Amino acid sequence: MKTLISFGEFETMAKIRLGAIVAPYLALILTANALAQDYSVLRINEVIADNATQNPADKKLEHQDMVEIYNGGDAELSLANCAISDTADAVPPYDTHVKAFPSGTNIPAKGFVVVFLSGKAEVTGDCQTDIDLGLAKDGSEPVTLWGPRGTDGKTREIIDQVWLPPLPTDVSFGRFPDGSGPAPVAVEETLQVFHFYPKDTSTFGTCGPAPCGNFTAPCKGSVNGPGGNVPPRLNRIGGAINHPAAGEPVDLVVQVEDDKDPIPSNIPSLRIEYSVDGVAQTPVAMEYDAELGVQTGASEGRPLHRWTHWRGSIPGQPASARVEFKITGADVDGATATDPSNLCAEGVGPCNELGLPGANCVKEPDPSLKFVSCSAPFRYTSGYEVPEALRGLVINEVMATQTKTYPDRSGANVEYDDYIELFNGTSATIDLSGFWLSDKPFEPQGWQFPAGSSIAAGAYEIVWLDNDGGRCPRPPGVKGDGQECPDPTNPAQGAYHTNFALDADGDQIYLFAPETDRYGLIHGVEFGPQAEDVSLSLSPNGDRNGEYLPTPGGTPGLPNGPSSEPLFRRGDSNGDCAANLADAIFLLRSLFQGGDSSACPDAADMDDNGSLQISDAVYLLNYLFQGGAAIPPPGESVPGADPTSDSLDACQDTGCG
Repeated sequence: MKTLISFGEFETMAKIRLGAIVAPYLALILTANALAQDYSVLRINEVIADNATQNPADKKLEHQDMVEIYNGGDAELSLANCAISDTADAVPPYDTHVKAFPSGTNIPAKGFVVVFLSGKAEVTGDCQTDIDLGLAKDGSEPVTLWGPRGTDGKTREIIDQVWLPPLPTDVSFGRFPDGSGPAPVAVEETLQVFHFYPKDTSTFGTCGPAPCGNFTAPCKGSVNGPGGNVPPRLNRIGGAINHPAAGEPVDLVVQVEDDKDPIPSNIPSLRIEYSVDGVAQTPVAMEYDAELGVQTGASEGRPLHRWTHWRGSIPGQPASARVEFKITGADVDGATATDPSNLCAEGVGPCNELGLPGANCVKEPDPSLKFVSCSAPFRYTSGYEVPEALRGLVINEVMATQTKTYPDRSGANVEYDDYIELFNGTSATIDLSGFWLSDKPFEPQGWQFPAGSSIAAGAYEIVWLDNDGGRCPRPPGVKGDGQECPDPTNPAQGAYHTNFALDADGDQIYLFAPETDRYGLIHGVEFGPQAEDVSLSLSPNGDRNGEYLPTPGGTPGLPNGPSSEPLFRRGDSNGDCAANLADAIFLLRSLFQGGDSSACPDAADMDDNGSLQISDAVYLLNYLFQGGAAIPPPGESVPGADPTSDSLDACQDTGCG
């Protein structure tokens, strides 16, 4: 019996068969058409990598990173076959940083197109062009414009590439005249071709009318001007302590950057302006470190990052003197700068973009619920003596990074956040209301304990350094990232959450007294790189003069005790205090050629499975040369004890602890 089909079914089958036959040829035709266009006339014309206020805004009225592309040719070009990335070299489509332009992205002859690097690709074509990409503002990335895929359907040629310098907020970087200079631009030629455009002088243009809801589009860019002068960037980087003794001077080191050379011929004025107990003092001139000279970030992948160091000192002050200071500077063109930047008015702040912490923060006159952000001057108290009643209050433990040690269950999801443990070693309850925690020297007003906060005598109190505290009200454009609203801090429940987190690569954490006690430093600790799930625990427990020891797993809420286990670096089988190829060779010789055994079997147990096998050497080699999994705790960098129990012999002292 024959099966009959309808004409419609026949037509569908025919289209499917014809499509399978025609598709490869259609792809070749499209590729040929793309290759026939002259993409060499395209230029990356202007870039902004840290956009807070510069127009045009996108359809959601948000300000995104942007790239403007210029077509110097005489014909309209389609960018639909091209791509853009924030990498120096790649072979699309394998590199996830390379993003193709959406279909409908056209650029007219002698015209521009503005691309929003919004980290999403929700709206494209006539309304706006979004690319799922973001740019680094620290000068560690280029912008690369890629041509169509070649005849192999995979590789692309670079049309243009521009390395970015570090770009301050709202400052763009563009060619003048439009489309001038070579493509790609050699690093050493970049600053001759590209110019800086200070805030409110960028030339991304406006967006013309289009049927896009509350958004007017498309965005076509506009002609670049000659650029302008960007003020110096000043950043106090260290060389000082934030708790000097009475009469002890405070030495300061400031890193200076500028769009020109940051040396005295261009930066003739840099000084420390300070006051003592509210009385202004004579400014102190800072001196250029000529011996160190101009530094560059070329070895760190930031070829256009240039800076210098300047040094100066605040004279020693009497005990209990409250010192406030700022760094001020100017270039030869008169552009001025301060550190801290964007100083608050008297009696205001400090204020972050959400209005917290601080007092009298001013709300922006727009519907985003943001506040005017500003910074307080740097401050410290000279010769501050911790009151007798507070000398038993210490930061007893610090966990700067964890994945499994101590869960934070305050939110909808269980998180493993940074935390500190406070310990009250006195015989009385301590009222913590008004005390401050901060991860920045000379900036005590980081996060404040609210009214009703306390710690009982002999008690341990956990404070989560998780960015969740003080985050409400939150602007609609700021994602929650697991944060809870309202603020999860609740003194009645002993729940404390700060508005900052720690840096596992090295940081500091300080406990400061309230303003009524001059923000005196109660206790603090500075630390280097930290291993996951290894805390720094004060030993002896609660002793402010003790030392912080690495403690796998930590002891949150419990007394600290000296570790009975030897400390070692996993991966260091030969005891040379490092994990490298020599350790794999040492282990293989020990296993198969009668070589010496490791003085620390746990260190040679690279995969932490409780036995020494060839797989340990393979594990280390994969980690060193193939991008394999990291060495298990305590890892090869920070010595620690073995977090897992096994039958391997105890380590002997290798001198690497």
